[in-house]
Amino acid sequence: MRWVMALLLMLTLGACSEWVAHQHANELSQMRQDDEACVNKGVHYPEADYVNCRYNLQNERLYYNWKCMQMAKCASTQPSTGPSPFNQTETYKPLDVEHFQCWKEPQFGGDYVYCGEKDGS
Repeated sequence: MRWVMALLLMLTLGACSEWVAHQHANELSQMRQDDEACVNKGVHYPEADYVNCRYNLQNERLYYNWKCMQMAKCASTQPSTGPSPFNQTETYKPLDVEHFQCWKEPQFGGDYVYCGEKDGS
């Protein structure tokens, strides 16, 4: 019985690590696409216009994902005879421009420009 539990644990951990690696690869791909889009607009890292371009791209993607979630929530609720006080939709929260930064990080033998919210610490 112990070896069955150990096998299940190893399979679960293997699946988790594969998911994390896939998520990281998708993140790098998205960052390369964002970098290319901003460079094609004529702005380059570390210019302020570049950071603003990356901020806008990430904010648009965040808004799109939020909108999709709102539409999914609306589609999954049953129609009611009147407004429900418990059916409040979450409001959209854009990225915090004050804490949005870009930085270079080495990945797979090259530098990737990461951008996102960072706190002051």
